[in-house]
Amino acid sequence: MSDFFRHAKEKLVGGTNVADEHLQRLTSKYLQPEQDYMQSKSRNTEALDNLVSVAAGKSTATEQQ
Repeated sequence: MSDFFRHAKEKLVGGTNVADEHLQRLTSKYLQPEQDYMQSKSRNTEALDNLVSVAAGKSTATEQQ
């Protein structure tokens, strides 16, 4: 095997896998830490509960009229 192909194989199989490095950069950029995720989920759940209760209140108010 020529040096060119050996070097290319080492780059693809070795510790300098370009795809893995790119994936790690994307992961660190876009994945939220666990605590941020839980806070966001809690806020979303609370907002949904408020929306449902307001919608339920309006429907009962219109039924009473």
